[in-house]
Amino acid sequence: MASGQRPAPRSQALARRSRSAGAPSRVKPAETGERPQDDGPCTRQNFDKRTSRFQNRNEFIAQIAESSFYAKVPDGRLPRSAVHIYIRKRPLFGYESQKGEYDVVKVDTAKARCVVHNCLMHPDMRRMFLQHTSFPSTQAFSELSQNADVYAKTAGPLLQQVCRGEGDVALLLMYGQTGSGKTFTMTALEEAASRDLFSAIRAPGTPGKSPKRPSAGQPPTVVVSVLEIAGRSGRDLLSPHRNEVSFVDMGDGGIQVHGIVEATPQSPEQLLSVFQEAKSRRATESTAINATSSRSHCITNILLVRQNMIVGKLTLVDCAGSERKEDSAHHTAQRRKEGAEINSSIYALKECMRAMASGATHIPFRNHLLTRALKDNFTTPGAQVAVIATCSPTATDTEHSIGTLRTVCSWRGVEDWITTKKEDVLSQEQRRRLVTGVEPAFQNLKANASQAAKAERVEARANDWMQKRKALMDQKNSVPSEGSNAKRPAASRPQPPSSSGASRPVSLAFNPIPRDEPLTPKGAGYRSPVAGSRVRRGSAAAANTRATASRDSTKASGGDFFGGMQGMAYKKADGVSHPKTWTHEQASKWVMDRVHRKLPAGTDGKALLRWSHAKCVTFCDKDEKAGLVMFNGLRLEVDHVAAVEKEKRQQILGRK
Repeated sequence: MASGQRPAPRSQALARRSRSAGAPSRVKPAETGERPQDDGPCTRQNFDKRTSRFQNRNEFIAQIAESSFYAKVPDGRLPRSAVHIYIRKRPLFGYESQKGEYDVVKVDTAKARCVVHNCLMHPDMRRMFLQHTSFPSTQAFSELSQNADVYAKTAGPLLQQVCRGEGDVALLLMYGQTGSGKTFTMTALEEAASRDLFSAIRAPGTPGKSPKRPSAGQPPTVVVSVLEIAGRSGRDLLSPHRNEVSFVDMGDGGIQVHGIVEATPQSPEQLLSVFQEAKSRRATESTAINATSSRSHCITNILLVRQNMIVGKLTLVDCAGSERKEDSAHHTAQRRKEGAEINSSIYALKECMRAMASGATHIPFRNHLLTRALKDNFTTPGAQVAVIATCSPTATDTEHSIGTLRTVCSWRGVEDWITTKKEDVLSQEQRRRLVTGVEPAFQNLKANASQAAKAERVEARANDWMQKRKALMDQKNSVPSEGSNAKRPAASRPQPPSSSGASRPVSLAFNPIPRDEPLTPKGAGYRSPVAGSRVRRGSAAAANTRATASRDSTKASGGDFFGGMQGMAYKKADGVSHPKTWTHEQASKWVMDRVHRKLPAGTDGKALLRWSHAKCVTFCDKDEKAGLVMFNGLRLEVDHVAAVEKEKRQQILGRK
C-alpha cells in the first residue's frame, strides 16, 4: 500500500468484525503512512441464535424446567382419517451434552403433543425469551419409546391391512431432518415388517374370504422393487448400474414403470438382504451433521401377487434429509439445486395428502415425479397413509424440528391445532433477587410508579376539561336571550384575521375534528323540546319556545362538569362535524388525544357513539376516570355540534 493511502473498506470491515468477536485484528496496518486501528473496548456485540443459546444455556434450561406451558397444553390427538401423523423424538446423545447441547423438545404421549421450546433473544441482545410451540399428532413417541412400540402403532396396522389379500394399499412415509433418527427408525421398521410379512402370508386361514381374491389356496408371492427419486429423474436401486427408469401413463389412468428390476425374496432374511443392497446404492452426501445424509427419496414397493394379480401393496418411503446452509461444510451450487428439488417434491406431496385427507375427488399427483410414483397410494379407495416425523432434541436443531413438525401438520391440514406462547426468561441476577426478596419489591415499586404516573396524566386531562367546561358555561351565560335585540358582546363575536397573517385565536372549545362541508340548517321547521309541537321557523313562537328551552336546560344542568348543554348558545368556528360522521382515522385521533389509547380497526364515529360507559371503562384498561372522560367527552362533542347549529339558526332568524 502506498504511503498516505487509507486501507480498503473491506479491510476495515474485517478489522471491526475481528475486534467485535474479541479476537486480535488480522489486518495489519502498513509500517508507514497507515492510520492506527482503534484498540479501545468493544461496546457492540451481536451473535446468531445458536451462539446465544449456548451463551445463556443455564438460564434457558432453568426456564424450560419451570415453565407451565407443557403441563397446560390441550389434548392434541387427531381424529381418525386416511392420513395419520406420528412424531418420534430421538434421545440426546452423550457427545452432544459434552458440546453444551441441551434438550428443548418435550413429548406428552398421553396428550399426543410435542412441545418445542425455541430459545431466542430480544432485539437488544440482553433480554431472553422462550417461544413455546405445541404440535398435534395421532400418536407421539418420546425418547424412551422402543422400536417395537413405534412399529406396533405405525407399520404394524398397515401390514395387517395389506396381508388380508383384498387389494388394499398402504403407505408408510418417513420425514425429518438429517441426524434425527429417520433412517434408524426406518431400518427397525423394515426388520419387523419382514418378519411379520412372511408369518402373515404363510399362516393358515390368514387371508380373508373376500370375493376380490381369486384363490386362497396358495400364499401370495412377495415382489419387491426399490426406486430412487432425485430431482426429475428416477433410478433403479436393485440394478447394479443404477439404471434410469421411465414412468408411462397407462390408458386406465395408472402409472407403469419401465426398466425396473424386481426381486422375489422367499424369507425374511432374503428380504432384508434386498433392502441392504438397495441402500448401498442410494445417493448420499456428507454434511456437518450426518456423514451419510440422504439426498434423494427412496421408494420401496412390497407387492403381494397371486395369479398375476396384486392382492396387496405396502410402500415404504424414506424422504431426503433436510439441511440448511449452516449444516453443510461445502454448500455448492449442486447442493442448492438439490435442496430446491427436494422442496418442490415435498410441496407436491403436501398437496396430494391434503386433498386425500379432505376427501377431495381430484388428487394433483402429476405435479412431481415422486407423487406420480405414489399415485396408487393416493387414488385407491380405502388407502391408508402413515407419516412418521422424526425430530432432534438439541437446541441447535430447533428451527429444523419446528420446520419438520409444521410441514407434517400441513400435510394433514391441521395447522390451526398448533398453539404458541411467548415467555420471558429470567437472568441469573433476576433469579438471585427473587431468592433474596429484592426483585418482588422492585417490581411492585415499578408497577406502583407506573400506575401513579398514569393516574396523574388522566387527572390532569380531566382538570383541563373541567376548566374548558367552566369557560364555556361562563361564555354561554354572557350571551343575551334570543328574543332581545341587544347586540352580542365583543368577546363572543368571531375575531377577523389580522392583517399580519396571524392565525385566529384558539377557542376554549374541545377542538372537534372539522368536517369537509359547512353545516346547513336541516328541516323546514323546529320541534319544541318543551311542548313537543312543531312551529314555523322565524315566528315569534319559535323564538319564545327556544328561549324557554334554553333557560330550563341551563337550570337543570346546574353548571356541573358532566351536565347537559342543551340550548347553549356557543360560538364556534365554522366547519365542525358530528361524531357520527367521523371516519376511523378521525375517531382514532380523537381517542388518542383524550385517553391515549389505540382504537380497534374498523371502528368509526358512529360505532363509537354506541359504546356504553362500561365498555369505555373496559377499553381504558378498567380505568374508571379515563372511561368517564371518554364517555362524556363524546356527549360533549355532540352537544357542541348542536350548539353551533343552533347559533347558526339564530343568526339566520335574526337576519330575517
